[in-house]
Amino acid sequence: MKLATGLWVWVSLLLAAGTVQPNASQSVCAGTENKLSSLSDLEQQYRALRKYYENCEVVMGNLEITSIEHNRDLSFLRSIREVTGYVLVALNQFRYLPLENLRIIRGTKLYEDRYALAVFLNYRKDGNFGLQELGLKNLTDISIREVTGYVLVALNQFRYLPLENLRIIRGTKLYEDRYALAVFLNYRKDGNFGLQELGLKNLTEILNGGVYVDQNKFLCYTDTIHWQDIVRNPWPSNLTLVSTNGSSGCE
Repeated sequence: MKLATGLWVWVSLLLAAGTVQPNASQSVCAGTENKLSSLSDLEQQYRALRKYYENCEVVMGNLEITSIEHNRDLSFLRSIREVTGYVLVALNQFRYLPLENLRIIRGTKLYEDRYALAVFLNYRKDGNFGLQELGLKNLTDISIREVTGYVLVALNQFRYLPLENLRIIRGTKLYEDRYALAVFLNYRKDGNFGLQELGLKNLTEILNGGVYVDQNKFLCYTDTIHWQDIVRNPWPSNLTLVSTNGSSGCE
């Protein structure tokens, strides 16, 4: 099993690992491995994307969405439910990514040998066009079981972090040389969007480093987690936990 060296959910990143056997009734398509390479004709780039993924439910390989203009219809991506490799979204100008039915990124192959979800540089430098919202409303399974480095979750607006299968953070490398798990500033300041729940239901061990949870306006119930049972050395200087919202106002 591949081990993730670090997990970043921050402008760009998520990791996964697993295997897949598609259901016989599912529509399967082949993925690509072009990374940031694209056709010189952006019209052809869009047509190729549509040809690859229209009516596709399971992408056997990588889902690469790159160099797509702001006015393109991407509604055909709504059919995708599962990707066996990585998902790359880069160098685009569209506002919304309609991967609303994507549930699983298995990460059998990782972008740059590291990332199962990479989202970066999605805006036009000379205009007002760019990605404003990831439509990953149903992403529930990122099959990471172990991270050797640290986990950083920062500057996001999503409600739920679907890391239910993560069991161990080894902390061989620490964020700011101190934290194995850092979760902060996950909300939109001008609205009611933000991280409400850490989906770390099976996290049982943090072998080195501390936990930092702060300035998450809508985050609930972090004060009910028994961090002292998870962190190997939970002394105060190592474990810093500030639950901004606590459990008040949570359903």
